[in-house]
Amino acid sequence: NVTANSQPVSALPQTADILPGKLKVKMYLHQLQFGDQKIPCWTFVTDGLISQKQKEIRFTLQRSQLQKPEDYALGLRQFFLTTYNYAESGKSLDVGDLALFGQRQFLGREDLGGVGFIQPELIPGVDTGNTPLLAAIVLKGDEAEVARDFGLTRVSSLLGRSYGYYPVPPWSDLERE
Repeated sequence: NVTANSQPVSALPQTADILPGKLKVKMYLHQLQFGDQKIPCWTFVTDGLISQKQKEIRFTLQRSQLQKPEDYALGLRQFFLTTYNYAESGKSLDVGDLALFGQRQFLGREDLGGVGFIQPELIPGVDTGNTPLLAAIVLKGDEAEVARDFGLTRVSSLLGRSYGYYPVPPWSDLERE
């Protein structure tokens, strides 16, 4: 089980306008308790996708002590804006769906091939209200191709097995093998 302990940062949670009047993202700084480990994380939660009949998205990234919120700002801003535009065009994402990046960089990295959408679980300290929600996980290396060809369940179950977390860790570790 995962529990969260908020760190004493007075400026967080913080809300940023992605698309003024339409889409915002709230950012949390917290730690996930997993067994005897404390995993430092950023969690980003959208507010505004539901107006387009799209579930809101929660994206949790493991962070190093040296990382700052602005390290993810541009890449996530574009990702959330693209998701909003996708929903605005009448399409929606759900559990098991993928957003693949092809040759484009994501979060300033070339080794991130996409994002998979999984069933969210409660993360204490991260307020998502009662709005329908998807959790997003990063797909590294060939994981995006495997998910595309054989399904996200195959990749997510391997991540769960690798971390010893059932069914899949709710955070993405950008430094994992």
